[in-house]
Amino acid sequence: MLNDAPKKKKDYAHPTKPQLFWRVQGECWRRAVTPFLMYLFMGMIGLLCTMAKLPWLVIILVSLCIAGGAAFNAHLAYNCGKLHYDAYATGELHRSNERIGIPSGGDHHVEREYRFWKGGAIGLCVAAPVILLSLIGTFADHRTLGFFFIMIAAWSYLPVWFAGGGLAGEGSYLVNPVWCLLMAILPIVVTAVFYCAGAMAEKRKKEAQAAREAEVERLREEQKREAEERAKKAEEARKARIEARALEERQTAKNKSKKKKK
Repeated sequence: MLNDAPKKKKDYAHPTKPQLFWRVQGECWRRAVTPFLMYLFMGMIGLLCTMAKLPWLVIILVSLCIAGGAAFNAHLAYNCGKLHYDAYATGELHRSNERIGIPSGGDHHVEREYRFWKGGAIGLCVAAPVILLSLIGTFADHRTLGFFFIMIAAWSYLPVWFAGGGLAGEGSYLVNPVWCLLMAILPIVVTAVFYCAGAMAEKRKKEAQAAREAEVERLREEQKREAEERAKKAEEARKARIEARALEERQTAKNKSKKKKK
């Protein structure tokens, strides 16, 4: 009998502080998976491009691969910013309803609302493997990390290899991973900038929509007021005609009574 009792539905709109913290972490990591995989694939393609014999061609191809990963990252961050701002606007509506005593927003996910720092947090999650391997490289022999860096974060490793003279045959694939921290800035900056850009675009869209709706409502009220004024004037004209007709009838009756007296 106890198993037949209905389960309590989770209230995502009113989480506790620990719940909100962990849910925000989960949302940031979830949004970071796809751009990280794109950087991973672009890095693998860049590794294949290093097989080209012309050094300048290798640099161009690898740069295009990294730019492609960054462009896809920007696209995802832009759309994520739009979705999160839409969730923020919905959350504001629910909270305004609750302030006047209307229960609202039980299934609303607060962790998916826009916050200006979330873009940087998502970008930090994307760059987390590079940062982690680079930090480990400060305490361990970077030669043991070279293979892992090449497989997991070639997009951040190859530019360092280029700078170390790898294309000219002056170095090897075993470069210090600590310098790859400079490339970790790329996903953080790209995600933060385009996340905020997407949110601001959604904000402008909603403001324009609200302005259009307000203009339509204003025109509707104006038309309604004009119609009421026309109806009022027509009613006044009708009453004036009735009064004039009544006055004319009274005057006619008075004239007839005078003629009879004569």
